[in-house]
Amino acid sequence: MGRERRPGSVLQYNYIYKQSDIFDSYFWGYLMKRVIILTSILIMLLTGCQQGESPDGANSSQVERPEVEEPRVEEPGSGEFNVTVTPINEVPNYFTPSNWLGDKKLFGISGSRLIIWNRENKQQRILAEDVWTGTISPTGKDVAYVNEQSLYVLDVEGGISISPVDLETKEKSIPVAHPMPYSWSPGGSKLIYAYDYEWSSEFYIYDSQTGTSKPYQFKNQDNFLSYPVGWINNKQLLFLVSSSEPKTGKQEYTESGYRNNLMIGDMAGNLQALTDNQDFNFVLSPYIGDGDNIAYILYNKNNDSKELHLLNPATGVDKVITNKSNLHTAVITANGQYILYHVKSNSADGSGQIYAVDLVSGKQKLVLEVTGSYSDLKMLSHNTKNQVIVTIKDSNDSKYEMKLINLSE
Repeated sequence: MGRERRPGSVLQYNYIYKQSDIFDSYFWGYLMKRVIILTSILIMLLTGCQQGESPDGANSSQVERPEVEEPRVEEPGSGEFNVTVTPINEVPNYFTPSNWLGDKKLFGISGSRLIIWNRENKQQRILAEDVWTGTISPTGKDVAYVNEQSLYVLDVEGGISISPVDLETKEKSIPVAHPMPYSWSPGGSKLIYAYDYEWSSEFYIYDSQTGTSKPYQFKNQDNFLSYPVGWINNKQLLFLVSSSEPKTGKQEYTESGYRNNLMIGDMAGNLQALTDNQDFNFVLSPYIGDGDNIAYILYNKNNDSKELHLLNPATGVDKVITNKSNLHTAVITANGQYILYHVKSNSADGSGQIYAVDLVSGKQKLVLEVTGSYSDLKMLSHNTKNQVIVTIKDSNDSKYEMKLINLSE
């Protein structure tokens, strides 16, 4: 009499496992062969599809960006070019310079006063008080400023002031208080100023030689969230112009527009685009250098990234210098050899750095470490020398620190 195989007994399970082992060995061997064959066929099909077709959504018209090679970073004081940083002492209270006047004098705003300050003998000359903002001509002859009353142009030596508003012949489309002065031409005879509205601006050019103030209107471009960056030369202006329509027609509207671009305008109001940005790409902090180059930061709102660009308006060559998410501003030195850029940490201490890049060698170095929390940092490049003044405002807006950066080979 054979042994009874009761459900759940060890003997029953051993029997079942032995039988299944024989079956499994055959079955899995057969199955694996079929899987290998099918996998090989599938890989060949996929490879063929990828070689013959473009991925969905590819945009062949997109501008090809060069691969960014991060410049070599050197410690302060080392490398192929020399840098010295010198503190500037006994600075007037709340003084931020906006223009060099020779080697010793600086023009800027101190609190609510426009002054010329001699950094050597520490003397200052007050040009106007209770002002909102102001700008001086490259020759130092005229100062444009705005206050509660109006926009004025002051003859620095003669002390006589006029209001370009009184010279206007065209009525404003929208009543506003006062226009804002933006920039003098390199020759110092023309001033562009603007009445800024919510979505657009009305531009005027005051000519001190003819004593006229005439409107400047875009002829071939919508004037939407635009402003004049400055003068390329005596006959061309650089504008930053936003777009109110998306390129694809799919995105939702944003208050800052869909994108903006740098454009050159002639004296007749004809604009030519220097950049062709995709939607949600914005130019920040544009800076006109020695006439051959424009520095700007390109911000991609979709991925929160930033790139520092160097654009030659004559040739159209647009080169990416570096890409850092915490880029703030950049300036170019007088001869166009160096570009300095400011990065600020998002950490609680709010520290920052200024780097310099030799555009000839491509070498980069850290030139200034800004420790502690600060609310603002401005860089002012010398008109003829490789010098930059840095003004640092602390987080309480009560202390202003100034330094002179000198670069040489």
